Amino acid sequence: MPKSYTPNWFFTALLDNHINQMMARYSCLRALRMDFFYRKDTA
Repeated sequence: MPKSYTPNWFFTALLDNHINQMMARYSCLRALRMDFFYRKDTA
């Protein structure tokens, strides 16, 4: 990004909120997926 670019505070807050909601909703699936990858690598 060019140094002259300043992000819009509203869109930055909206994106941060969306990311937080997705992490809260799908955190159990992410942990499960990491467990499957862990088991595959150790087998």
